[in-house]
Amino acid sequence: MRSLTFTCPRTGRVIEAGVNTDSRTLSSVRTVTLRLQCGYCGMPHAFPIESAFLSQPSYWSARKAIRFGLDRIRNGSVS
Repeated sequence: MRSLTFTCPRTGRVIEAGVNTDSRTLSSVRTVTLRLQCGYCGMPHAFPIESAFLSQPSYWSARKAIRFGLDRIRNGSVS
């Protein structure tokens, strides 16, 4: 699963919509418009789903890094 992601039209920053999906499901709802409050500029935005892209959720990398570090400690790879 990937995170449904848009770009804020005011700041150009990436906004994760809080929806995890896959490309097959996304293609079935391309005509839908998602409305959300932007956490960067504070303005409400209406994003057509067809303008979205799928990305790895930002919280995954932190969780994987923590898990990788714990695995290395358990295996004695870290001194």
